[in-house]
Amino acid sequence: IERHYLAPRAGSQEEMNSRMRGEEWHLAERYSSMSKILFLTLWYCSIYPAGFFLCAMALFINQFAERFSLMRTWRQAPRLGPHTSSFSRRYVFTLVISAMAVASSYSWAGFPYDNLCENEGAGDNDDRNNDELEDYIGTWDVVSFDGSRNVEVTVSDVDPSYRFCQQSLYWSGNFPAIPYWQNDEWMSKEQELLTTVYGLTSLFLLIGVCLWT
Repeated sequence: IERHYLAPRAGSQEEMNSRMRGEEWHLAERYSSMSKILFLTLWYCSIYPAGFFLCAMALFINQFAERFSLMRTWRQAPRLGPHTSSFSRRYVFTLVISAMAVASSYSWAGFPYDNLCENEGAGDNDDRNNDELEDYIGTWDVVSFDGSRNVEVTVSDVDPSYRFCQQSLYWSGNFPAIPYWQNDEWMSKEQELLTTVYGLTSLFLLIGVCLWT
């Protein structure tokens, strides 16, 4: 509107030039927008791998739209040199990769996210759970919430039972996220191996980042 409508109707050359300059923009703001998308994608990549496709699509749209704006609508920016890009590559992207490694190690350690650990059986638990679990052994009439259904349920001493166990190593404050810190044995052998490799890798990566930066 300013270029095609207001500028030709300006009252002076100075006013017309100001209408033709375009929109002001900042390179640091563009880098922060790109870093934000990358950070969110890498932070949640272990639990939502499809985010990589959404990230690629978002970056492609941003690149296409900003290239058009840079050539057609934005005003000329001051010469800043390579300092912004060098800082982003050396520090921002390094911290993003480190955050991905740490967050992914805790995410893999927390599977299956139900905070339930299976007991050996309703009659084969330790002393602290025996009394509570034995109270459920027997035949029970389960009535629906609205009272329209009545189901008979039988619980025996060989039926599987579960207890609460905190599966999030993040809230326990332990680092790195390795099977050593689990209070209850909820991880499978494959998960313990993967968590050990991931947790130690995140630790060594953080040490390398601290020494490099």
